[in-house]
Amino acid sequence: MIDRRIATGMVLLGAAVCAGCPLQPREAVPLHVLVAEHNANAAKVPRLWANARVSATFTLESGLPIHWGSTSPLASYNAKLRFWKQPSGPPNFVLVGQEVAQELFRVGIDAPAGLYYMWYNVGDNAQALVGRAALAGAPGVEAIPIDPLQLAEVLGITALPTEPGRLPAVTLQMQKQRPYAYVVNYWDFQPVTGRMKLWRQVLYTWSDQRPRLPFQVRLFDAEGRCRVIADVGRYKPIEWDGPPGDAPVMATDFRILWPGIKDVQRRTSIHLTLEEMSATRPFLRSYFEYRSHLPPGLPETRVDASVAVNSKGPDPQ
Repeated sequence: MIDRRIATGMVLLGAAVCAGCPLQPREAVPLHVLVAEHNANAAKVPRLWANARVSATFTLESGLPIHWGSTSPLASYNAKLRFWKQPSGPPNFVLVGQEVAQELFRVGIDAPAGLYYMWYNVGDNAQALVGRAALAGAPGVEAIPIDPLQLAEVLGITALPTEPGRLPAVTLQMQKQRPYAYVVNYWDFQPVTGRMKLWRQVLYTWSDQRPRLPFQVRLFDAEGRCRVIADVGRYKPIEWDGPPGDAPVMATDFRILWPGIKDVQRRTSIHLTLEEMSATRPFLRSYFEYRSHLPPGLPETRVDASVAVNSKGPDPQ
């Protein structure tokens, strides 16, 4: 009798526990539906103006972490984000960090010049890092702490490829354990070598109740190592020139981690929050320019200096 009561109690306890567990969703959409939904939303955002709050933690060579900024709603904006798509190729993009009226750093893509860059003008280690966008990810490209090409993709407002039988291309796999997810893999050729590589994975919510939106982005380097993990959320509508009910949406909370990898990269984390997103507010394309916004006398490093001189892409000089 006692054994039967114990067994019955265990069954009831298990049922109670499982009652609180979300079950695997009953239905799933095919890849082309997911891509069409994503691209329809992204097409409504040809450009983006946003104010931002940034907090960052960097690890010095000594192993000591240093912190900057705050994302508290009570804190003032300490960054600006601007984004403008090109007819083809990478978009114009820049994240500008500032204190009062002084610019402390810029992380960006100067698309017309074919460059990506990062510079910071703080303390004794002030420097500029610049490379050719066409060679990003090529063998021999030195690590850049915050790759602007990667950061722009984390925003989730660029289109996914749709042309069958050609690269770049996306494939789909299902994550059938919590958190349930559509895992979209992005494949493209590696510059110089021409090898096909997995460059990023985007995890979309797989649910019978919630919308299919990205909640995590993983970025990989040329060696297949996961170099960036970004958790994204708090979706909000973007101001645009169409009906408010059809406004595009985007994540406004980004927790981005560059995990520490020995002899490859130091641990870095950024928390970025966006407000006042607008696809209609005017600004100049010159805001993305690398050279015209570079502080005078800042030491400059070519991150792709070791790549063959006959490789594609303009010279940063």
